[in-house]
Amino acid sequence: HTLPMFHANGWGGVWSVTATGGTHVCLRKVDPPLILKLFARHNITLLCGAPTVVNMLVNDPKAK
Repeated sequence: HTLPMFHANGWGGVWSVTATGGTHVCLRKVDPPLILKLFARHNITLLCGAPTVVNMLVNDPKAK
């Protein structure tokens, strides 16, 4: 699994991804078009983000 980690998440999830050999994708800022590109490029399967971040992603015109 790959995991983009934003500023909100239960830390147990972050450590469990690390423990299972997953890859974390960490960004300096919320950029919905970039995040959506990274989802596709890196086959990201799990998102941990604040509701505001998720809302920005699902409302981006390129969201599928």
